Amino acid sequence: MHVSKGATCFNLEELPVKHWAMSMAQKHVLVVDHSKFGKVRPARMGDLKRFDIVVSDCCPEDEYVKYAQTQRIKLMY
Repeated sequence: MHVSKGATCFNLEELPVKHWAMSMAQKHVLVVDHSKFGKVRPARMGDLKRFDIVVSDCCPEDEYVKYAQTQRIKLMY
């Protein structure tokens, strides 16, 4: 999860399913633990602004909090 690079993951094979699920969902929830903040992986799910809610095990750094506020993304931790 990266402010400018968006939500990413390792598994390129799962990416089409994740994109399909996002296209069908009414709400988009991203669940990440604190170790994922600032990481960029090969498979890109999309911009963070595509998510309505981000759930994590702790409060992210100010950069993420400010981004979430400007994009109206609810942070839960």
